[in-house]
Amino acid sequence: MTLALVALAFAVLSALAGIGATGAVDAATLEAAQRYRSPALDAAGSLLTLAGHMETCSAIAVLLALAGYRRAGIRGLVPLLLFAGVAIEVALKIVLQHPGPPDSLHRDLGLLAVPGLEFGYSYPSGHELRATFLALLGAPAGAWRVLAWLFVAAMGVSRVYLAEHWLSDVVGGLLIGIALVLVARYSRAWRRAR
Repeated sequence: MTLALVALAFAVLSALAGIGATGAVDAATLEAAQRYRSPALDAAGSLLTLAGHMETCSAIAVLLALAGYRRAGIRGLVPLLLFAGVAIEVALKIVLQHPGPPDSLHRDLGLLAVPGLEFGYSYPSGHELRATFLALLGAPAGAWRVLAWLFVAAMGVSRVYLAEHWLSDVVGGLLIGIALVLVARYSRAWRRAR
């Protein structure tokens, strides 16, 4: 997958979400996901929510950057690209008119009540962006990469199941996360720092 292709897919999806063209698919996937409601799935999804929180992911990114800096100096700071993704997320949630699912459908148990910024719109999913970037950034080839992709998929499913996001929000976050990983991997400096 090339960075240009991911960027193009993200631009097209963002435009479609912005004009409301994703509404039918978004509504259908949310309805399908919520057919399987159960307390166990609510708890599992809520635990995944903790893993994708800004506070959790920021701490992980900073710790990875500190470890990378100790090994390779400034070249090891690539995990801090997470914050570029967060800036994109925040900007889009302010300007792209794409309201999230109705509050009445939310299923998250609120296991960690952290005061956060409220945005008027839901595109893209920050949880999916952060989970994708951090899981794929450090995952070596083989079984670990498969586990990383399973975690990314589970995070995306949980966002829709819990009615925190639409499918289009999740795919938008996924594409930003993948783009940032590709930027990091194109950097020879990051490869040496790992």
